[in-house]
Amino acid sequence: MGFREWIIPKNYVFFDLLEKEVSNLVSGAEALLELLTNYENIEEKKSKIKHIEHDGDHITHQIFEELNVAFITPLDHEDIAHLSSKLDDILDHIDEVARMLVIYDIKEPRENMLELARIILNSTKELERGIRGLRHMKNPREVEACCVETNRLEDYADELFELCMLDVFNTQDVIELIKLKDIYERLEQATDACEDAANTISDIVSKHA
Repeated sequence: MGFREWIIPKNYVFFDLLEKEVSNLVSGAEALLELLTNYENIEEKKSKIKHIEHDGDHITHQIFEELNVAFITPLDHEDIAHLSSKLDDILDHIDEVARMLVIYDIKEPRENMLELARIILNSTKELERGIRGLRHMKNPREVEACCVETNRLEDYADELFELCMLDVFNTQDVIELIKLKDIYERLEQATDACEDAANTISDIVSKHA
């Protein structure tokens, strides 16, 4: 450790917490895909996702508590805050989708719901790889590649969402139409939040690589 780092130590706990937060997020995305793929015991699976979401809230709270007292941070204060908030947003959307499936009494998920859930899971895995690469920044191109892939997945989600809307507006039952529209929109919002998180990671790489 250099003299400057000894005098003004950087708080590396943020890497631990961000990695913990994104790992928890991946668990939430996996749980959502599992719920939609094996559509049974819905209440129990929804409760599992809610538990994961509560864990995510706790980690996010820890990050902001650390930011409030940290003098020196390894990444820009606002980048840590924004990245943590976006990860929290993604998990909130996942939790809300699970809640909607229950309260709307969806009897069987549509295939496009499963495909959007797969996109969300793949995106969160890319975010996890990217965030783990921030700790030492040895391979900035690999970190950037995770961001590029997340953006590509979001573009695919946008295209799929258009097909979802065709599915929605071909539905004759107005109540069912509203339910499907809400769920599809929430899934698409999760992919948007993934892209926002990826863009934040890309900005960090540009500043620190």
